[in-house]
Amino acid sequence: MNEGRTLGISLGHDSGVAILQDEEIVFAANEERFSRIKGHSGVPREALFYLLKNGDLENIDRIAVDGKIVAPHGIDKKYRFEQSSGGLQGFAEFIKIESIFLKGHLGISLLKAIFFLLHYEKRQNQNSYVKKLVGNLSLPVTRVDHHMAHAASIAFPGDSSTTGLVVTLDGIGEGICSRVLRFDSGELRPLQSTPALGSPALMYGYATKILGYRINRHEGKLTGLAAYGIPDRTAPIFLKHFSYKNFKLASKNIGYGRSAIKQLSRELSGYSHEDIAAGVQYALEINVTSWIRDLIQKYGESRIYLSGGAFANVKLNQRIAQISEIKDVIVSPNMGDGGLALGTAVLAHPTKVSLSTLYLGTNIESKVDASAEAKLIYAGEEFHEFIARLLSEEKIVAIARGRMEFGPRALGNRSILYSAMKREVNQWLNTKLNRTEFMPFAPICRDIDAHKNFKLDLSIERYKHMTMTCDVTDYCKETAPAVVHVDGTARPQIVFEEENPDLYQILSAYSRFVENAVLVNTSFNMHEEPIVRTSEEALRAFKRSGIDYLLLGNQVFVKS
Repeated sequence: MNEGRTLGISLGHDSGVAILQDEEIVFAANEERFSRIKGHSGVPREALFYLLKNGDLENIDRIAVDGKIVAPHGIDKKYRFEQSSGGLQGFAEFIKIESIFLKGHLGISLLKAIFFLLHYEKRQNQNSYVKKLVGNLSLPVTRVDHHMAHAASIAFPGDSSTTGLVVTLDGIGEGICSRVLRFDSGELRPLQSTPALGSPALMYGYATKILGYRINRHEGKLTGLAAYGIPDRTAPIFLKHFSYKNFKLASKNIGYGRSAIKQLSRELSGYSHEDIAAGVQYALEINVTSWIRDLIQKYGESRIYLSGGAFANVKLNQRIAQISEIKDVIVSPNMGDGGLALGTAVLAHPTKVSLSTLYLGTNIESKVDASAEAKLIYAGEEFHEFIARLLSEEKIVAIARGRMEFGPRALGNRSILYSAMKREVNQWLNTKLNRTEFMPFAPICRDIDAHKNFKLDLSIERYKHMTMTCDVTDYCKETAPAVVHVDGTARPQIVFEEENPDLYQILSAYSRFVENAVLVNTSFNMHEEPIVRTSEEALRAFKRSGIDYLLLGNQVFVKS
């Protein structure tokens, strides 16, 4: 049955595009990979221009855009009331906007009505602009609710009889921070929603800002830093203001945006960055796990699907997986706003689709003429043994080949690989890549090597996309210390041969040189830059870094 093509577009933070055709997801990527602006906010023009140039926007039957009530925009700080000055900021603080609009469902309904009218013309203009970019002004445009798009971005693996509880959670999206839905018979059925003000994700964002980092970009630094601190010192401060009880995530005696950041800054003054990170991580885990435990008991489900920016926190996802009543956890691989384009397309598309692979982006051909940029030392389809030998000799190897991964993680097609046998690699490799990180490098290994290295709380398939941590075995600590965090956890990518046969063959060849075929896998990018997309970007990053070898397509290069 031919159901045509659906184009999904997200316009806010980490905007992107997705194309669905019949029962298949044929393309999905985020604008930052095209514009080279990390977390790009606004219309994904460069991605759309790429698709238009390549003929991928021909025969589009419908367009879906995120933002049913509001019109997403590129000015994140303005609408988070995070700015240090400005008329909107001052007005919001003067009227105490949080107590009127963000604390309860009545206020949120009023807020939505205001924004529906306030943004009506802007939504229409966005619709028209997107249709012009696509080249067809007659296409129907569907606007999709923010949290419904988060939920649908999971694209529900399994047949239509699979049931489960869907939980979304982020800072704020169209007035709320969460939706709880039931997935049943291929349909999403809303059950309840949560006002934004008590969002534990907002709390985590405030802590990120207080520690000098950027909201919506650097929260992962706190997740890694938390293992070095003592949570008991600062957790009571966070829990005093952000709590959970009786199915309600709530806030108390604290405002929204800049006023909340200023208040928490005063109360946290004098505490170390490590203790602040540990405290906010503990508060996040205790509030969210208590809430989810109650939800699954109330609705009688043992399988849970998670989406939204809060579930980019891999330690939180591990704690959820360890809830005894839960039998299965599926985390949307592009869980933040980067997944909204796919979610909008899924909701507007007349046929059900399944996210069977994340290799959905642009392609790098097997043979690339890079002789003017670097020295070619190997070419051919049997490169696996050659790369494995280099890795066994503790060389740094970058990979840029095949289709780019969709989502925030590099999964072997835009990755940097290195031996995991020495702990000190974390410091010197980050230096070579001009990075400052607290999280250890993630491990990558074959499915057949997973259980001797990792204590998995769920089925092995749930660890394909680096969406959660797990405890490691003593064997892993001894033989692959570079991928073990100070708290004894790791965030693995477990590779299956049918999903990435070339990567699997590299690991298999590597196993013939070493005792434990676990490698460091980190994204192929320089500090604060998006992951590389094209061969030109790969060569440029290669030349600027301390990387030893580059596997570009089916060719291996060294610096000339």
